[in-house]
Amino acid sequence: MKGDFDGELRRRMHDATMLPPDHPIQQRVRRDIADAGNWAHEEWLELQQESAEVRLALHAVTLPTGLEQRLLDIPLTSAQRHRRRRVPFAAVAAVLMLVAVSALVVSWSHESSTNRSITRVASLMAIDHASRPELTILADETWGIVEQMQPIAPFEIRLAAAPIGATLIGGRICRFDAGPLILTRWHTAKRELSLYQLRLADFGLAPNIPRREIDTLAGDEDKGHCRVRFWSDDHFAYAIVSDAPVPEDGS
Repeated sequence: MKGDFDGELRRRMHDATMLPPDHPIQQRVRRDIADAGNWAHEEWLELQQESAEVRLALHAVTLPTGLEQRLLDIPLTSAQRHRRRRVPFAAVAAVLMLVAVSALVVSWSHESSTNRSITRVASLMAIDHASRPELTILADETWGIVEQMQPIAPFEIRLAAAPIGATLIGGRICRFDAGPLILTRWHTAKRELSLYQLRLADFGLAPNIPRREIDTLAGDEDKGHCRVRFWSDDHFAYAIVSDAPVPEDGS
């Protein structure tokens, strides 16, 4: 499926961005990016910028003064053994230091990329919510929406994350960038809410994203802001979008 391919390409792009441009893996990824279209090209440029920042950060890291000499001065049982192990020990120490620093920088880069992806998807949801797209299926009961939508849905519909105390209006299937989403619309006495469900693999997102609140523009300044409550489980991400802040009880 196209969504599975796009999700896999995103993961390969993240892995390839730290490789040299002439590396065979990066060259294959570049060819796939050219075939995938504009979304892949734009994300690749952003990843390349992050990669450059990571490399600069690594160059800026310096070892503590005298660390190498202190390691080399660790007493050994014999001078011969000392001579035999001196160079390898220094090499191992340097490698361990670089691995530790690299792990921290890569972790930071991955977290930054994940946050950017979530913010981008949340922005698209806000724009879609504010436009109030026409619903293709109307139903006021969850069993009714599942019965009508599941046969045409690209994945299992889960409404366990539905807003507490809200009444169902209907739903539709929409698409942002690489993947499809299930939209159901709800209303309370105060406002309308949109619940989105997407598949993590389609958007290159990691599982078990902690619940977070995101304020984002609903297209432009004239349309105001939306509040997005975003979280995920093992396979899917969910978002409740409203024109105003979502209360703590979800209504």
